[in-house]
Amino acid sequence: MVTTVARAMADHDMVGRGESILVGVSGGVDSVTLLWCLVKLADRLVVSRIGVAHLNHGLRGRDADNDMDFVQRLADGYGLPCHTAVVDSARFAEKHRLSLEEAARRLRYDFFYKTAAAHGYDRIATAHHADDNAEQVLMALLRGSGPAGLSGIPPVREGRIIRPFINVTRAEIEAAAGRERLEFITDATNNDLNFLRNRVRHELIPRLRQTFNPHITENLNHLSDILRQEEEWLEPVVSRIFSAVVLPPENDEIALSLILLKDQPRAVGRRLVRKALAMIKGDLRRITFVQTDEVIELMDRNQSAVLDLPDGVTVTKSGDRLVFRLTPGRRRKKAAAAPVFSYTLFPDGAADFSLMIPETGARVDFTVISRADIHDVTVGGEGVALFDLERLSFPLTIRNARPGDRFVPLGMTGHQKVKDFFINRKVPRHLRRCCPVVVSGGKIAWLAGFRMADPVKITPDTTRILKAELVGPPASGR
Repeated sequence: MVTTVARAMADHDMVGRGESILVGVSGGVDSVTLLWCLVKLADRLVVSRIGVAHLNHGLRGRDADNDMDFVQRLADGYGLPCHTAVVDSARFAEKHRLSLEEAARRLRYDFFYKTAAAHGYDRIATAHHADDNAEQVLMALLRGSGPAGLSGIPPVREGRIIRPFINVTRAEIEAAAGRERLEFITDATNNDLNFLRNRVRHELIPRLRQTFNPHITENLNHLSDILRQEEEWLEPVVSRIFSAVVLPPENDEIALSLILLKDQPRAVGRRLVRKALAMIKGDLRRITFVQTDEVIELMDRNQSAVLDLPDGVTVTKSGDRLVFRLTPGRRRKKAAAAPVFSYTLFPDGAADFSLMIPETGARVDFTVISRADIHDVTVGGEGVALFDLERLSFPLTIRNARPGDRFVPLGMTGHQKVKDFFINRKVPRHLRRCCPVVVSGGKIAWLAGFRMADPVKITPDTTRILKAELVGPPASGR
């Protein structure tokens, strides 16, 4: 199993040499075994530091307190730092009108991100495994999700959340825990059939395995892999079309050209609508296939029309524009907690391309050139960056800056927090969120308009260069 985990971490570039990992540990068999496995692999992976994070969700009284004490003792046994916190999930769920399961998930990841940012961890590891992924795919199917939902749990999310157990089954984890005589605790809520996931786990999958296909888990994971790879391939294509269809931003809204949108096949139109919804809302939770099609159908109406969607989203057909908005109250919450934008480019390697970022009004132009065509290598670093193409890992991601981001600024040898970089440069908060961050292999290659990273600079040995030029904001603050 350890070999399988090491291979998955290498295949998905989950952690780089010298990086640190914060491990989410509930105290159950999955997370306890994950911690054991990562400690065992630390030297092989050249991991600099491992820490433990445990959140008491405030749902099970004394049992939850005992779980937190157990995880603290577990971390102490390994000589690792343990970061804990207590929250009121029920109150949070009521306040934000969420299911208890969704409220706990949001609070958990918020805790992980804040802990990683506060203590300088590069990656956050969770114990999601192959059976979890199969369950996720089935639940997405039951909800009527499209290809993105059926692609399951990504091995790496947002370049920071890693799932080393993604190719390991629950049976393999339990067998390893038994062999190593690992102590763990059992959460009674894992058997509570009021939760959909537990009904899928304990009733649906066993029935499918026994009656229809003994390899149902493997086949669902195979389906997930295929769809995830196809989604990764399609994302740059959709981003290119979106750049052509989206209109210049006005008043914190996103607008698509109805004239250009109507020219697209319905399958493409759905993806463009979902991309706009994800941008304005921060995620696609509670947005169903039916609701996406309802937005598409607005285009065919002869008069102006408004569609209300979950979480304060409205979509308005107005003239030749399809406009996506959030209510002011929702917008403030979103701005404080959710990513603003994220684009994936070049899954098959670098190419000439221009990306419009409608959230900021900026554009990033990419050009592949020969080293012989560059006579002044000092032009890179702010509005223009010159990357050694061979030092980049593809695909690239362009997104906004996020808590805990770090990079090695050009001309330096050590990491610096992006937050500290912005503070030292006296960059206003609103410009920080507008700054496009180019990410290569999970590491920041360029804070567009400010500074590129030293590890991807061109050298005397460089033969091919990827030139990137920022057009538009954030011009002030340089």
